[in-house]
Amino acid sequence: MRGVPTNQQVVHESLEKLKKVLETYEARLSGSRYLAGDFLSFADLNHFPFTFYFMATPCASLFDAYPHVKAWWEGLMSRPSIKKISANMPTKF
Repeated sequence: MRGVPTNQQVVHESLEKLKKVLETYEARLSGSRYLAGDFLSFADLNHFPFTFYFMATPCASLFDAYPHVKAWWEGLMSRPSIKKISANMPTKF
């Protein structure tokens, strides 16, 4: 993004850290629809912008290994309010 060369070492290290977080989220989401229970909450909304931009990267396929996390994200993105917000968010920098 932003026209700066990508430091692949930083990307690799960050993805390894993210995998550990996604493992925790996968376990949490195996028992509830959203991060803090069965209703959308600030916990989910707080993750929206970061996840939105992550999903615009070549690394987005990482979510395929976490079916509950992927379902959570797809459910979030299917909400009319989220669709409206995301339509105005840039994905190219």
